[in-house]
Amino acid sequence: MKPLGRNAFVSFARTKSRSFQRLLPWLAALSLLLTVMATPAVASPKASKGRSPGAVRAVRPALASPAEQSLLALLDAANALSRREEIPYVWGGRTTSSPVVCAACKRCIEKRKLNPYQRKASCPACEQCGLDCSGFVSRVMSAAGLQTGRVTSQSLGSRKSKVFKPVGRDLVHARPGDLVVLKDHVVIFLRRHGPDKFDYIHASRFIPGRKTGGIEVVSSSALPRRLRPIVILRHESLFGVGYTPAVRSRINALITSHQEDPVRLARAN
Repeated sequence: MKPLGRNAFVSFARTKSRSFQRLLPWLAALSLLLTVMATPAVASPKASKGRSPGAVRAVRPALASPAEQSLLALLDAANALSRREEIPYVWGGRTTSSPVVCAACKRCIEKRKLNPYQRKASCPACEQCGLDCSGFVSRVMSAAGLQTGRVTSQSLGSRKSKVFKPVGRDLVHARPGDLVVLKDHVVIFLRRHGPDKFDYIHASRFIPGRKTGGIEVVSSSALPRRLRPIVILRHESLFGVGYTPAVRSRINALITSHQEDPVRLARAN
């Protein structure tokens, strides 16, 4: 093989040098990419402030379904009404008014010693403020945006409502917001304790410390055998909702707030 002359060698070297220089930007980019991939991500001081080393960032909870939103609104409405001690039990009552009007109804009942069936006809203020068990259910459902039409404990017991669907008679089938229909009475189910005891909220004729009755939260109560539920009903818009963290939190807050107040403390049968 004939050796390269001096001029030929210089030309060959220059050609290879130019090719290498064209590759340099690509090699630099590749090196930077590998460096970034190999370096662990470091949280900024602002983002990591107040967070312990190695802490895992909380995952944002999924948005509540329309059914869960309706149930939460129902529980909030029931809780709000239960805190209004000035609302008396009035048979046939389906309205609430200002605290002044409701207090006037209570004074009339207490002064005249009226039973629940006499109150609406005997006290003008009681026409504007007072709830019975089915009136309380209608009021709560309406506040939650759930359409019910006019309901009574009798119509619910006969299952004539188009929006409430039966889910059984045993409490094991009940879910928060369900209606437990008894003989001439209806309550809103909150949660169950074992096979027989459960928490519920309802409009009651008699409450300890409140002779005029009103909205009562009952905790860990067992129904007498003669009061076995006729049927347990669920609103058609509440199917598919279970004991989600938000629902559980609302129920716990409702029960706890009434247990802390001795006047509101419900009877456990």
